Amino acid sequence: MVQDISYIEQESISISYETNQTHTTSLILHEHEVFEIYYLTKGKRYMWVDGNNYIINAGDIILIPSNKKHATKSYGTEPHSRIVVNFHKQYINNLLHDMKELDLISIFYPNEKVFTLPLSQRQEVERIFVNIQKELTCALPGYSIAIRLNLLSLLLILVRKKEYIKDVNKTKKASVNYMERIIEFINVNYQEKLDLNTLSDLFFINPSALSRSFRKYTGVNFSEYVNNKRITEAKQLLKNTDISIMEICASTGYNNLPYFEKTFKAHIGLSPSKYRTSVKNGE
Repeated sequence: MVQDISYIEQESISISYETNQTHTTSLILHEHEVFEIYYLTKGKRYMWVDGNNYIINAGDIILIPSNKKHATKSYGTEPHSRIVVNFHKQYINNLLHDMKELDLISIFYPNEKVFTLPLSQRQEVERIFVNIQKELTCALPGYSIAIRLNLLSLLLILVRKKEYIKDVNKTKKASVNYMERIIEFINVNYQEKLDLNTLSDLFFINPSALSRSFRKYTGVNFSEYVNNKRITEAKQLLKNTDISIMEICASTGYNNLPYFEKTFKAHIGLSPSKYRTSVKNGE
């Protein structure tokens, strides 16, 4: 995995840049007291915030209030680059007090918001991020004031450009229910370690309730659905590629070759090697 991360922190604000050339396998649900501005400059990502899940694209900014559980993960194998700014409210409290006519921090409430910026606005926003990074790095006299002013400029742009906010409610209505989102997640991430506890954390559903609802919705239990998906993908790889069975085992979410071979044979009636031979020979 080719990954480049830079992180700078001063007082009550931090900025981090990340460029990742391959998909990330870990997904850590977390929360913190600071506010977060997450800006995706390249690629596509899954984002979960407080039980809501989004697909964000290059040029999207998501504002995450303090103390909201959230996580992010690669969308397939597409590389990505992102910038994240975290700050405590008190970092800009004094300036906010002098701006009584406009409460900039209110843009974070009551829930997270996703902005899709046009190219012209993206360039302006990216200049602000660069300015914040330079001020944090150089720490010249007055850098703290400069950072605060840049942060306020960014928030002011977003407050003024509410038309760029994605209609999250419309997105939610377009999905029949949360179970479709869970199944979509499994279908994209079948190669990762999946269990009911992980999904219950991501989608804020009790594991037992999720298990019951999943079986009712799909007609099979969670483990059976995941195995069916993995075996289906393994069949395609055996049929259409020449990569080794060990590699197919790993790329379809099985970390144990004997278990993969046993599971495959239970589903198909043939071992992976015999299945590959039979499809190659047109049997």
